[in-house]
This record gives sequence, C-alpha cells and structure tokens, in this order.
Amino acid sequence: MKIYGLTSEASFILPSIETLSIDDLLDDTATVKGAVLHYTHSNKGKLHHWVQRIRQHPHPRIYLMPLALIYETEKPPASLQKQFDECVSASQLVSASTTKSALFERVAQWLERVPNLDKDTADSSIPFKILRLMASRNKRLEPILTPHNNNGFVYPAIEGLFERNDDSPKNSLDFLHKQQFLGREFFKRAHFCPTCDGAFLNFIETCTDCGAENLKKEELVHHFKCGHVDNLSNFERNNQLVCPKCDERLKHIGVDYDKPSVVYQCRQCTLQFQDPVLKVQCYSCESEANIDDVNVADIYAYELSAIGLNAALYGLDALFTSILQTDLQLYSHREFKSFIHIEKARIGRYKKSTSCVATIYFENLDSIFHRLGKRTEQLFKEISAVFKSVFRESDVISALNESVFIILMTETSEENANLALNRLKTAIQDLFAANLAAKLSVGILTRVHRIDSESDLNLMLENALKVNHK
Repeated sequence: MKIYGLTSEASFILPSIETLSIDDLLDDTATVKGAVLHYTHSNKGKLHHWVQRIRQHPHPRIYLMPLALIYETEKPPASLQKQFDECVSASQLVSASTTKSALFERVAQWLERVPNLDKDTADSSIPFKILRLMASRNKRLEPILTPHNNNGFVYPAIEGLFERNDDSPKNSLDFLHKQQFLGREFFKRAHFCPTCDGAFLNFIETCTDCGAENLKKEELVHHFKCGHVDNLSNFERNNQLVCPKCDERLKHIGVDYDKPSVVYQCRQCTLQFQDPVLKVQCYSCESEANIDDVNVADIYAYELSAIGLNAALYGLDALFTSILQTDLQLYSHREFKSFIHIEKARIGRYKKSTSCVATIYFENLDSIFHRLGKRTEQLFKEISAVFKSVFRESDVISALNESVFIILMTETSEENANLALNRLKTAIQDLFAANLAAKLSVGILTRVHRIDSESDLNLMLENALKVNHK
C-alpha cells in the first residue's frame, strides 16, 4: 500500500512520504493507498472538509482509504481523532513505514476481496458505504458525546459520509439494524426537545400555582425531642440552631435533629410547596415543554452481523442474484418472512406438516470473477439451471446477497431437504471443477432448519452465517 502525505502546505514534509494535493489524491482510483494528514489548531475545519471529500467519493479505493492524523504538540479533539483510523504524534513517525500499521494493511487485504474493484465502481448508497467502512476495519461503531451537534452525540467514524450536521447517521444506522445488517448494544438514554429534537435542554423548576421560576429552596429541620418541623431559616439564631417551639439548642445532626426534606417558596406569589413542577426549555429553538412531553430515545453502539459482513463484500444487487431472478422467482426478504409466518401458523394449527428452511452459502465466490472474467455470467447461468432442476415450484427462494440464499421447502423432511441440497452441491461442484483451476476453491456450505411454531428466521440465518465465517 502506498502512503501519501495529504497537504496544501509546502512545509508539511515527512521522511520518505510523497506529498499530494487533495485533488490529485481523489483522481487516482487505480491504486490502493492510504493518507497521512497533519493537524494544527488552525486547520481543523480544512481537515474535516478533506475527510468528507474522501469518504463521499464513490470509488471504494478512495472512500475506504485508511487515514492517519499526526500532530505536533497540541492533541486534536476526540471528535476529530475518531474520524481517522490512527492518530499519532509526529515524534513517533521516524519513517514512512511507521504509518504502515496492521490496520492499513488489513484494509488493503479486504479491498482485494471485493469483486469487480477494477471496474468503474460507484457506490452511491450511504448505508452500503457504512457497511464497507465497518467491515474493512473490523470495527464496532460507537457514538461520542459532543456539544457541536444538535443531537448531542455523533458517530465520528462515519461522520465524513454526510453533508449535513443532522440525524442522518442515526437514521441510516436504524435502517441497517432493521434489515439485520447490524447488531446493536445500548450506549446511553437521552432526552430530546419535542419541537426540534435538540439534546440541549434546560430543566426548570416552577411554582405549582403561578408557574414562576423564581423559587427559594430551603431545607426542613425536624427536632427529635419536641417533634417540631420547620424551615431551616426559622431555626437559625446567632449562628446556632435553636428550636423556635421549645427554645432548645440543636447541636448534633442525627442525635438532636435531622433534615428530612426540602421545601420551595415562590418569590412571586409566596406559595410554599415541596414538589415543584418540572419543565424544560430547549437551547436550540427556545421552546418550552412539560417534562412528560420530552422525547426519550436510546442511543446505541453498532457492530456488523454476519449478514451485514456478506452484504459489505457483495452488495444486494449483484450478477448472480440478477441471473437467478431471471430464471427463478426470487422473493424479497420481506416476502420470504411473510411466507415463513404463514407456514409457522399452518404447522402450529394442523400439527401434521413438516417443512424446512435451507440456507446455502457460497464461500469465496469472488474468486470466480477473478478467474473467469466475462465467462462468469455463463457459469452463473449454468448454476441457475441447477437451482431450477433441484427445487420445486412450490419452494420459496430468496437471496440475502450474492453469496447467501434461503429456501422454504414446504412439506419436506430434514432428511429429504438434505438429499436435495446434496444433489445441488454435487452438480455445482462439478461445474466448478470443469471451469476453475484446481487451486481455486469455492465452497458450498448448507444447513437445514426444521420449522415449528416457535422458529425464529433471523436466528436461523445468524447462526448459519456465523458458522460459515468461522
């Protein structure tokens, strides 16, 4: 991997690192490379803009480029650091090889696995680019708190993908989670303005009668001996505490007295009460609301699921699936889930049928593209013919992505489902043997799950794909 210093300043020179302008860096989509950027307090805005230009580029070799940030004495803010894959002091950069970290090389190796990378690839889908960024780094996506975003938090690793400083990252991650491409874990619970969804709220205690904010807060004192309870100010006398009822001096808290609660007095209407009405005012839009009307939302950290890892490599609209869609009736994932729901209900009601879900995973399918080139399409058509000969018209087939297929085999036992899958594997492996060099291996991994009224399709897929990726 070639490492470049990205600069607009002639003074930025690192040993053995060739410097480039941002425009020259973005023009070269033919080589796998990484970039080192130099941080100073005055160029924070420029660095963020450069990261945006790189991450928003459509070609994977550009937007997946590993980025390192170096600094002299002043350390960059955390929100900027986490937009980069590495952040190191300039004193640590003895030579260019220092920047060639294991992460940089891992990204390069991951890019080598992406099919059709040498073509005029253009990835325009931001959710798809998020999957590829996470997969190429093997990275969990975690939010950080920030005062610079109206939501109060950002996901800095993907911030460069977005133009606006709004909730687009959250919406994209929610979409990927709902499609089972990402798993998530609770990070924090946050409160938002019901008018503008701003996170910066001022919590206000108000009078229960007139609604004024000008309140005096005071502790209550309970004298154990005589039982008198009153405001602390009524016990205070010459820098001592003296009971206004019995005139006895109170010396030791917990022995002579305690402070059981607090009391509020409105300076506007003089009403005294213990529980004020809580309201909020938004710093962003200045609107006020009752505390019960505030929007509450959970914030999550995200990680790739096994399904998402496959989608990051192959996408969802790929050559193989398009050929199968032509020759067979492929159902969408949503339609397939509906068929499963109906089948579960039917089995639960009649308790006589036996049906199965089969998963088929093609391992290293990208090696076919590299080996056969234009002949890949013909081989995929022959594989499609095998699918058509093995599965019945009553079987429901869906493609999760280029490599993973799921089939609902109604009125089929596990034994018969495995027999059908073995026929499929044998026929396809014969095709691979005739068309691919011996050193190339495209594995076919299958699994059969019997359906009952408690079956969970998402769990079936996740377990099957986790096994395949071990």
